[in-house]
Formats: sequence, structure tokens, C-alpha cells
Amino acid sequence: MATVSPGDALLSRTVSVELSSDAAVGQGVLVAAQAVTSDATTTAGAEPIAAVSNAFGILEGTPVWWTAASVGPDVTTAQMAFADGSTDQMSPVDGVVVLAHQISRAVAASGDGPYDVRGTLRLLDASGAVVSTVTFPEPTPAPSPLPVVPDTQPGAGPGGPPATTIPPLGSPTVSNGSSMIACPMIVGPARAANG
Repeated sequence: MATVSPGDALLSRTVSVELSSDAAVGQGVLVAAQAVTSDATTTAGAEPIAAVSNAFGILEGTPVWWTAASVGPDVTTAQMAFADGSTDQMSPVDGVVVLAHQISRAVAASGDGPYDVRGTLRLLDASGAVVSTVTFPEPTPAPSPLPVVPDTQPGAGPGGPPATTIPPLGSPTVSNGSSMIACPMIVGPARAANG
């Protein structure tokens, strides 16, 4: 991937992807950010800068899977092999490739469903050597469980259960860059001791 150094700027571009078959139309958006150095050259290498995939034609019974990627200057050809063995390839146009193929209904319905594009994108250089491979769907990192931190609150009473502090889902975390971290918390009510 591109390395961004201090003083480098990020150049972001949005590419509208529009596709059609005899039975349906589809569309998507590819957003790519690319580092631009102080001498106005891009720092992209062989890795895809951004990639997106989706499907259309599902309701019409003619599913088409597609993927789009923004690639660096080292890539001269992109090849996509879909889960049913079908393939598509193209040379980048202005650093973008869009690959698509109609998929059998049985393959589209398998896996996690028809919108879950499955396949392998290979990026090749001018000599035909594979410089990068991307597998779809891209693995999603497993969510980490939220910690439950026991905390004794005033009024919990001896022998009673302590109140529990749990960070709410989606709470923003704020840090001053050193050792202080602030995270909004929800504090559960303390129970009064029996007796």
C-alpha cells in the first residue's frame, strides 16, 4: 500500500460505476484515496488503492457480480475469477478497473447470499507477473467484546452487588495523545442491600 509521509497530501476521488445487462442495470461508487508527495507524484504501488464489489440483476433472475478497483501505475492488467469459474479482465483506464460477469442463480444463492461477491482479483504488471491478489469477500475483522468493568458506586452497600459500568456501543473515544483517554460511559444503578 501507499505510505504517507508528513507533508504529503491525500488525493481523494470518487468514481461512479454504472453497469447493465439485457435484463437489469446496476450502479456503485468507488472511493479511492491516494497519497501525493510534495513533488506532485503519487506514491501508489502495486496494491489496489481501493476496491468495491456488489451485484445487480438479482430480482430479475439474472445475477451479475461486479468489482471495481483503483490501482497504481505498476498494474497493466486486472483479472477477476468469480466463484462459478467465470472470468473477466481489462487494462486500467485512468487507474480504474471494473470487472463483471453474469453468475448462475445456484452460485449466487449459495454462500452468504447473492450480494456477497466471491472470487479472486489478480493484478498483473507489464511482464504478466502477479503483483497483488485480492480475495472477495475481503475478511472482516472479528468485533472485540466490550469490557465490563466492575465499579463500586456510592450507595451499593456492603454485601450488595457492585454497580457495573459499560461503555455504550458506538461511543466515541477521545485522547489527548498521551495517557488520558475519555470515553462516555453509562453507569448502571446501584442496588440497595437487603435487610
